[in-house]
Amino acid sequence: MLRRLGPELYAEALAAHRQTLRDAFAAEGGVEIDTQGDAFFVAFPTAGGTAAALLEDEPLRDLGLHRLKDFDAPARLFQLGVADFPPLRTAGAVDLPTPATRFLGRERELFEATSSSPSLTRSRSRISDIASRRT
Repeated sequence: MLRRLGPELYAEALAAHRQTLRDAFAAEGGVEIDTQGDAFFVAFPTAGGTAAALLEDEPLRDLGLHRLKDFDAPARLFQLGVADFPPLRTAGAVDLPTPATRFLGRERELFEATSSSPSLTRSRSRISDIASRRT
């Protein structure tokens, strides 16, 4: 943008951009902590205020509830802007009950954990071993 506008027009455009953002932040109770280039670090009293300031001119499309890996319950997802993207590939439909186990989709690990030893004590040890390797 600097090359396209030149140094003087770029400085004016950047100043106008910053002022527009500062006005939106202030309208929602935001406090500017720092700025570098065109990036801002702003604190808001509420998450809703943050979203309102950032979404002032952008439409937000509700994509509905989706099951996401490693989430216990469905999460509501949103898309910022109007562009069309491919459909989401999520772990499952939200009209199904919440899985009874976090091993859903991890059949291989579950099989290894339960078949590594006939003893329940040793199986628990194997499950702990798998969990500690992932951290």
